[in-house]
Amino acid sequence: MTAEELTRCHARALAAAARLRLPLRSRVWKGQAGEFQGAGVGSSLDFQDHRTYVPGDDPRHINWQAYARTGQYTMKLYREEVRPVVDVVLDASESMFFDP
Repeated sequence: MTAEELTRCHARALAAAARLRLPLRSRVWKGQAGEFQGAGVGSSLDFQDHRTYVPGDDPRHINWQAYARTGQYTMKLYREEVRPVVDVVLDASESMFFDP
């Protein structure tokens, strides 16, 4: 395969990869906080749910208005945001090249 053919092959592969979208399973390592909504509880601005306070919870998330109404500590839960980290490994050895 010549250098020019290899360059064209790489260009086609990159164009195909740009159109590829793979769904991520919920158990993958999620990386940094980011622009995608996760399945768990996090620290975004999007409210998700309430739950009863448990010792060790962050007191910044206590819903003081609910406490004033009920006398019980209630935690505000927020939606998790993630920026998934995906590693892609390609075998670029000579035996894997083909010319369609």
